[in-house]
Amino acid sequence: MNIRSLEVFIALSEELHFRRAAERLGMSQSLVSDHLRKLEADLGCTLLDRNSRRVALTENGEEFRRKIQIPLAQIKKSIIEMRFSAKKESIRLGFMGGGFYGLHQLFVNKFNEKYPGVSLEFVELHYDNQFTSILSGAVDVSLCRLPIGMPGLQAGQVLMRDSRVICLNANHPLADRELIDFEELAGETMLQAPVGVSGKEWVDFHFPLLTPSGQQLFPGRTIKTVREGLSAVASDFGIFFMTKRASDYYSNPNIKYVDINLPLVGSALVWAENNYNERIEKINNIVSEFFD
Repeated sequence: MNIRSLEVFIALSEELHFRRAAERLGMSQSLVSDHLRKLEADLGCTLLDRNSRRVALTENGEEFRRKIQIPLAQIKKSIIEMRFSAKKESIRLGFMGGGFYGLHQLFVNKFNEKYPGVSLEFVELHYDNQFTSILSGAVDVSLCRLPIGMPGLQAGQVLMRDSRVICLNANHPLADRELIDFEELAGETMLQAPVGVSGKEWVDFHFPLLTPSGQQLFPGRTIKTVREGLSAVASDFGIFFMTKRASDYYSNPNIKYVDINLPLVGSALVWAENNYNERIEKINNIVSEFFD
């Protein structure tokens, strides 16, 4: 039994789909199956029921996931921390989209001026790892769009508030409008982010399937990155929302961005709960100079 086999099991338990788990892990489906078979053989029990139509956790699988999920994340975090301990102090700052946008270079310059002996590493995150990367220690802190999607995380002050736009195929009947009422989207197909690693509250806020009056939108394809979403919209597979600021960074002739009457999106630094440390303090010291 090894850590990779445990990672495979956790991915399968969240995705309940061998292909999606394989894509998430950067492995082949056959290798994912091999890891699961060896793990089940080591444990002497079946963790997943699988057939041609569905994959589901067994009772043993539910219990095993509950027992190993947090310890596994802590082990991975410890490994990452030990690898960095012998090197120059490094802070890994996660971001999605354009990060700090127009303030990015100013932020970097100010950080290098104040902490010349510290290496600042920017790590691009996506819908499928924006919160798990913080919990696992892959990043020290991340600039996230609220609300927080998973337990065990803590957010700092709101640094930015952004209006939203809807991403539509250029041939969509509403694409030439200047403003769309969310109620007009009833019956549309809304692309989805992975709930298991993004959190239901976060997905419901950013990829909603109900209008304020309770009218239904249909769930579309699951996307792991913004660019996957844009590709799906350009192919007329559905719609999704972005911040207006982010849309300036993604130009596509097959897509129209239209203002929509939705609540603003707040962005804040997020770190692992009960793990506030000097690295996070350094980042907070810099952002406080820009966003007070």
